[in-house]
Amino acid sequence: MDLALIIAAAGTFLAVFLGVFAANMAIGDLLLAKDPAGATPRTSDSHEASGLMGRAVYRSTAGSERPSFNASQLGELADAATNRNAPSLAERLRQLIDQSGMGISPLQFVAYSAAAALSLLLACWLPLQAPKTGIAAALLGALGPLLFLVQMRKRRVEAIRAQLPDALELMARILRSGQTVAQAMHAVAEEFPKPLGTEFGYCYEQQNLGLSPDIALRELARRAGAMEVRIFVMALMVHRQAGGNITELFDRLALVVRQRFRLRGEVQALTAEGRMQALLLLGLPVMIWIALFFLNRPYALALFDHEWLVYSTIGLMTIGAICIRKIVNFEF
Repeated sequence: MDLALIIAAAGTFLAVFLGVFAANMAIGDLLLAKDPAGATPRTSDSHEASGLMGRAVYRSTAGSERPSFNASQLGELADAATNRNAPSLAERLRQLIDQSGMGISPLQFVAYSAAAALSLLLACWLPLQAPKTGIAAALLGALGPLLFLVQMRKRRVEAIRAQLPDALELMARILRSGQTVAQAMHAVAEEFPKPLGTEFGYCYEQQNLGLSPDIALRELARRAGAMEVRIFVMALMVHRQAGGNITELFDRLALVVRQRFRLRGEVQALTAEGRMQALLLLGLPVMIWIALFFLNRPYALALFDHEWLVYSTIGLMTIGAICIRKIVNFEF
C-alpha cells in the first residue's frame, strides 16, 4: 500500500502538471489566433484559394504585363503566408502532426493516446487495487503521445531553421545563373537532406502537378512551422506581386535568418540557468518527500491525511512552472 501511495502521489503530480501545461498552451494559442485588428476572418479556405488561383491565372494570361502592387494586399498575403485565421481543433492537430513529420493521421494519434491511457490504467489499477493511481496513470498515458509529438515538432523545426540560410544562399546562386524559383527549390530538394529538402521537394512537386505557386508556398509554411520559413514565403509572395531583385532578396533573407538563428541560440544560453532553476524547484519537494519516506515513513505518510494540502501544493507548483516557462520561453 505504501508503494501505491508513492505511485499515486507521483502520478497525480505529473498528470495535473501536464494537464495544466496543455490547457495553458491551448488557451494561449486560441488567444493568439484572434485577429488583433478585429477584421472578420474568411469563411473558408476555398475562397482564399480561389482568390490566389485567380491572381495566378491573371499573371499567366497577362503576358509581359505585371499587375501593379497594391499595398492593401499586404495584409491578405500575410494572412495567406502565416495562417492567421483561427483553425479548428482537428486542423490544429493535423498541423501539429504534419510539422512533427510523424506521417500519421489524427485518428491514429487518438487511437495511440487511448491505447496508452488504457494500458497504464490497467497496469496500475489491477495489480495495486488503487483507483486514484489508475486514473492518474491514465491521464498521464493520454498526454504522453501529445508531449512526444510536441517534442518531435520542436526538433524538426530547429533542424529546418538550421538548414534554411544555406538553402536560401543556394537558391540565390541558382537564380543568378538564369534559373527559375521552382528550379531553385528543386535544387534545394536534391542537395539538402530531411527535413528541409523533403519539404521543398514536396512544394516543387505540388507546383508541377498544377497547384498554384501561392497555395504551394502557403502549404510549405504550414508544414514547416518555423517563423523563418513563413518570412521566406511572405517575401516571395510580395515579390510575385511587386517584383524586384529576387537574388538580392534571398541573400538578405539568408543573412536575417542566420542572425535570428544565432540570436535564438544566445537566448537559449542566457535562459539555461532559469530552466535549470525551474527543474530544481519543481523536483526538490518530490525528492525531499521520497527521502523522508525512507528515513521516517510515518512522518512522510502523514501528508496524505490532508489531501487538500497535497492538491493545493501541486496546483501552486503548476502555476509556478507555467510562470517560469513564460519567462524563459518566448517567440521573436
